[in-house]
Amino acid sequence: MAYSRKNQVWQKRAKVSNLVLIALVIAAGGGYLVSINNLVVKGFVLEEAQKKLAVLNDENRDLEIKRASLESYSDVEARLQKLQMVAVDKIDYLKVDPGSLAKK
Repeated sequence: MAYSRKNQVWQKRAKVSNLVLIALVIAAGGGYLVSINNLVVKGFVLEEAQKKLAVLNDENRDLEIKRASLESYSDVEARLQKLQMVAVDKIDYLKVDPGSLAKK
């Protein structure tokens, strides 16, 4: 009878241990699924950000080309003629006596 009592106690402990192990395996599996899901979502966000960066780099390159063409000498000269501006031949500077200036 003592043998069967000890056997029953060990069987209960084995069942509890098995349930705890099963619960731990299920919890670890759930944690694994959550972490994998987060990684996948971050991967999609990163891919979308990289696509957006590529588009912005293309736009930036196009704007740099447009800026360079607008700053070119031939373009500036054409715009000056359109505005009917004339070239300056000689610049005359004013000469001021240092004593006639206001001091701080």
